[in-house]
Amino acid sequence: MYLEKQLSSNRKHETAILLIHGAFQGPWIWEDNFLPFFASNGYDTYAIDLTKGDAAKKTWRMGLQDLVNDLDSAIKKIGRPVVLIGHSLGSIIIQKYLEKNTTEAAILLCGVPPHGLFKNLVKLMRRSPANFIKFMVLFSLPPKVFRNLGIRPSGIYAPGYAVEMASQHLQKMHGEPKKLQWQLVKQKIDAAAVNRTPIKVIGAEDDGLILKEEVLATAKYYDAPYTLYDKVGHSLMFAPNWKEIAQDILDWIKGI
Repeated sequence: MYLEKQLSSNRKHETAILLIHGAFQGPWIWEDNFLPFFASNGYDTYAIDLTKGDAAKKTWRMGLQDLVNDLDSAIKKIGRPVVLIGHSLGSIIIQKYLEKNTTEAAILLCGVPPHGLFKNLVKLMRRSPANFIKFMVLFSLPPKVFRNLGIRPSGIYAPGYAVEMASQHLQKMHGEPKKLQWQLVKQKIDAAAVNRTPIKVIGAEDDGLILKEEVLATAKYYDAPYTLYDKVGHSLMFAPNWKEIAQDILDWIKGI
């Protein structure tokens, strides 16, 4: 487990922000947007790298609980109250963590639903077989192979997102253990336990992976406030209006 940090030059809050990236990614998804944004608004801001640590974690034996343990270690290392912001896989890590722990607040961005991905994948397969196949190829092949193939499912980025930037992101992506991938298909999170922590759900109308119906189902499951953004895609931290999304999160945090 490794933490990137951006300490605020005008710290106004004892609470820190901890960002948890999604599958195939790393803390680099936050470096140009959410990290400096929250730091400039008075919060010491951290981003966990779930891909580092001992080599065993990168094998087929690594599962969801290993990542929950990473999150727990990061929170203890920060050593003070935190607000958790998780994207995609990062969101289900937060949900699993909150079954046994509490924190100041949590924001789930285009997150894996509390019941897992099975229903979402069935809907995706029926709605867009071609895009479903592209995602399955990405999930199945070693990183080097899918990089060379240059496979880009739709609905990951906002419309008009620069192709060269998407290609750069593809080069940074890494694989994920098969055990972890299978665990994401079926989950059952204890809503009553998680609801001890205030939660906000954010999704994308045009998300090609986590469909908006599943975002709404997550919000309903936790009886949580939600926002759906139009024309941003799954990787909403790279959307043209990412500051609007970050400000939405900031306003909600201040409101609780």
